[in-house]
Amino acid sequence: MDWINSVSNMDNTIYDICIKDSCLIIYIKTWDQKIRQIIFSNYYAFKEKNSIGREIGDILIQTNSILLEELKEDIVNGDGTIDEIAEVKSTIFYDSWNEIILLEVLGENIEFV
Repeated sequence: MDWINSVSNMDNTIYDICIKDSCLIIYIKTWDQKIRQIIFSNYYAFKEKNSIGREIGDILIQTNSILLEELKEDIVNGDGTIDEIAEVKSTIFYDSWNEIILLEVLGENIEFV
């Protein structure tokens, strides 16, 4: 994921978050004041903690998280199967100064524009 190297620990901030159709769009303001987008198509859930305006530190993409486990439980309890979300990954954005989680997104596809 080359986009991670362009965003994490590069003096970039989360500028805005928008939900449009089945996409979650995170607008990133770069160190040189350009606005870029990270688009999560087919997103399932997100958890945000006052992230707007905060500087992005590390970004991790994982196959396990508490939020992902909650989604799996909801799917199974709703008569679904884990196979329905087999491609879903957790993308976690950390604050650059204190390593707290700013934002977590559960989605299948990520595009950086």
